[in-house]
Amino acid sequence: MSDEKIGDSEMMNVHELARFLGVTEGFIYKNVQRLKIPHVKLGKMLRFMSSDIKSWLQNRKPQARI
Repeated sequence: MSDEKIGDSEMMNVHELARFLGVTEGFIYKNVQRLKIPHVKLGKMLRFMSSDIKSWLQNRKPQARI
């Protein structure tokens, strides 16, 4: 993942999210279609709230085993 800083209220488009995550735009579209990445649809445009993406990433971290 990139070291870019994003604010909690920022919205990103597909290109910006792909760049932030270090993945392809195709990866973003595929996972949006599978409902794996939190998003909002504004007409035909996809947008991603940075706070939702941060929570989504946090929840994907492996849990420590005790």
